Amino acid sequence: MLANSIVLIHGRAGTGKSCIAGSLAQIIHKKQHPVLTEIELAMSFHCIRDSRDKDVSVLVPTLVYQLALEFPEFGEKLASNSHLDTSGDLSTQFDDLLFDPLMELKKEGKTKISKKIAIIVDGLDEWGQEDDRISFLTKLQTLCEMHNWMRFVITSRPNPEIGHAFLPDHSGLFKRIDLSEDERTMDDIAVYIKSYRFNHPKLKNTVSELEMLSLLPYINSLFILADVVCKFIAQSPCNNFKILANAETGYKSGRNSYDVLYSLYETVLTESLVDPINQVSIYMDVIGTLCVSQQPLTIQGLTKLTNNDARDIVESLSAVFYTDSESKIHYHLSFQEFILDNGMSNRRLGTSLYQFYLNVTKQHEHVALVCLKIMIQQLKFNICHLESSYLANEAVINPDMDQQVQRWISEELRYSCESWVYHMCETDEQSESWQNISCFMESKSIIYWMECLSCLNKTSHIKSSVGNTWPLVVRLLRTSHIPPIPSVYNTRSYTQSINLASLSPH
Repeated sequence: MLANSIVLIHGRAGTGKSCIAGSLAQIIHKKQHPVLTEIELAMSFHCIRDSRDKDVSVLVPTLVYQLALEFPEFGEKLASNSHLDTSGDLSTQFDDLLFDPLMELKKEGKTKISKKIAIIVDGLDEWGQEDDRISFLTKLQTLCEMHNWMRFVITSRPNPEIGHAFLPDHSGLFKRIDLSEDERTMDDIAVYIKSYRFNHPKLKNTVSELEMLSLLPYINSLFILADVVCKFIAQSPCNNFKILANAETGYKSGRNSYDVLYSLYETVLTESLVDPINQVSIYMDVIGTLCVSQQPLTIQGLTKLTNNDARDIVESLSAVFYTDSESKIHYHLSFQEFILDNGMSNRRLGTSLYQFYLNVTKQHEHVALVCLKIMIQQLKFNICHLESSYLANEAVINPDMDQQVQRWISEELRYSCESWVYHMCETDEQSESWQNISCFMESKSIIYWMECLSCLNKTSHIKSSVGNTWPLVVRLLRTSHIPPIPSVYNTRSYTQSINLASLSPH
């Protein structure tokens, strides 16, 4: 598989691209395949939509750092450059951080390494803008042509700009793997269903293997469909299998596999409600907050942001939600797309009494106002109880700054400080909520907000807000007929005049 310098694994959402990327990373790292034992894994980078990790300035420096760990001579060459700058645009980053130092090493005869170094980039279609992806792939091809010891595995949806960026297949530089056309996919899904049933005694004792496999024709090569089907049936094996097996209540209708997937999501949501008329608005607030949030939330954080008992709701939707080792809630991208689909208002459920519909703009506004409320309630002077402003954050010990943050800054406050500007700028320009922004920006809380982000080592949020988002905030305040606010301009001047990154101002 890794005989080529670049391997592109592409397929529709839900075909198992991320699963393959994760499994391949583990196999290479643990030397679990004889053909791959001479390959070292330098990095596995997962691109996430609406996450700050997708920032185009992050991927190349991360790649360079991990490459330096596996290739010591490269690391030494970088360290010897006292003028090294990682803040340039994508093209400059490639030139300064990769092409130039590697070329110098090549001239010195220090790039003839015996091992291959693998780098996995999962979900490239979720990273940056179209022009960024084209530029990245173009530079990547040039890099691999110059240094044949590099191996890149890229997973992506079949975006045109990604497919067109590669050279013709006959060049030998790269290989395409289309999961949507691989006949072995259904065999893998069948193995997954059998394994899932075998490892869940309640399901194993209620639904036969033959019955589970009878649903295969409707899964249509989508791993995410198989996963949701298995988890949904496992919640209540006898009842939920009958629901899916029934052409009237199940998920079989649809012109394509995504209609089937959306129909399945609708079924899962419908069956999770005990009292639909009274529960649907609460459910959609919790689900909507998860789907518009910038980063994964824990049950506790979600409960604080929604003022609802999120645990019962998340557990009732275990077919689509799952938690990681840090108790943060995750879901497949296709579920977010289903919830945020503009056509949802026209989707009717099994009864005409209710429907799942999320007004995305209103949801952002609601979350933004909750963030403001949390900040007003919890932000305060010297929030981490530091002894002195003269001491740099990294010099704080016994306890250190991370321990202070865990003790004094709640999860909901952390999220609010990092994300309120983002949510507010996604709201309607005519919203009356801009008056709340005006009040917040004129209060002492705006200074406490900056202090809190400094404690969190997130001062980049301050400068990006002030430098890029703040002008938008000011313009929207004006269009809402709210007078200019002197404190906004004072905030801009303040962030430009103090080193917020090194010490918390209080």
